[in-house]
Amino acid sequence: MVTYSRNRLIINGDMDDSLLMLHLEKGRYFSLDGVAKRIWELVECPKGFEELISDLMIEFEVSETQCRHEVVAFLDKAIQDDILIRHDATS
Repeated sequence: MVTYSRNRLIINGDMDDSLLMLHLEKGRYFSLDGVAKRIWELVECPKGFEELISDLMIEFEVSETQCRHEVVAFLDKAIQDDILIRHDATS
């Protein structure tokens, strides 16, 4: 099963409705809000894609198709930016 978790080289803090983040190794800043901020909160402990979708569908009024599309887009970008880490479990 594939899971996603936070990169431990990221420090973060809340500012109003946004989450400000700093990648300690790369010196890059990021800002998250809305669903992206909530995904960051949910992956404090590693979570699978379906678990993320399920949690978000409960919290937000969105179609499953739109939710899946937006979560995939965020996960891909967050992995590319080294904010999140994808873990591929070996069976």
